[in-house]
Amino acid sequence: MRQAPIAQWTEQIPPKDEIQVRFLVGAHTSFPVRSPTGEAGLLTTWRPCLILDGFEYDTMPSRRILQINGLIRKHLGEIIAREVDFKSGVIVTISKVETTPDLRGVRVSVSVFPEIEEEYVMKTFRHEIGTIERKLHGFLHMKPLPRISFAFDPTESKADEIEHLLKTLETEGDS
Repeated sequence: MRQAPIAQWTEQIPPKDEIQVRFLVGAHTSFPVRSPTGEAGLLTTWRPCLILDGFEYDTMPSRRILQINGLIRKHLGEIIAREVDFKSGVIVTISKVETTPDLRGVRVSVSVFPEIEEEYVMKTFRHEIGTIERKLHGFLHMKPLPRISFAFDPTESKADEIEHLLKTLETEGDS
């Protein structure tokens, strides 16, 4: 099967922020079709891709990547609950799992409560990464087996800040 060209169109949006949006056409997004008159051709779908600071981010992961993300999230949750011991009162939640397109890496975003324990949790994950990866690789029946990296997800705290600001604006507006 002939490989479709990677970059079809590039546009800078907005120019001052150096954000590029590129639409990709790949072999897996093109498939043969026949017109009502019997002419053969290829139907091509376009997938947006975002380029920031020279790195290309696929904004629409494939169905397979989404399934792998869900599977890894499920098994990591079980492994962390069973194998990793945190201090009493520390709650860790997996907020997002992102697998690279080549399946060699997984970035796991975690939220921590209370937030002051973030450094302790990240240090614990760095210490236990070998055990976590070994257990996860036992569940996954795929090649290549991905390397895991953990990152703190501040979304919860930012949401709390916004909610607090909205409440203060609401109370100021009432008085």
